[in-house]
Amino acid sequence: LQIWDTAGQESFRSITRIFYRGANCVFLCYDITRKETFQNVQEWLMEIKQHAAPDVVVYLIGNRVDEEEKREVLKVSAEEYCKLNKIDKFYETSALNGFNVEEVFSLAAKELYYAKKEADAGPSAQPGGPKGSTALDPTTKKEEKDKGCC
Repeated sequence: LQIWDTAGQESFRSITRIFYRGANCVFLCYDITRKETFQNVQEWLMEIKQHAAPDVVVYLIGNRVDEEEKREVLKVSAEEYCKLNKIDKFYETSALNGFNVEEVFSLAAKELYYAKKEADAGPSAQPGGPKGSTALDPTTKKEEKDKGCC
């Protein structure tokens, strides 16, 4: 995997167009504690649709869930946004404490691997891999673990 963090600032917009062209997957990230970053997602999604391949996989990532008390973007709003805009996956993460970070990268890598394997096998290949699987949803897995006593 090659992973590029383009930072999301307006000054990087022209540079990101170069990366979209060769990308198989894009993580479109926003800060759950800053509504304006979620509002900016629409512009970045338009950039992706204009400059990336039509089959690029897009994940919407809400970061900073470790600051739940400062939340400005509801999870349900992000999920609805994904449905309306045909975004493949949605997860919430925390870069501070690592919540869901490794899981999201691992799931994306697996999804891309299986998609490539299917494409290489041709049209007669059996569908497979984790695409669309809820069993591998890191949010569900973590929430089930966290349902303990406290």
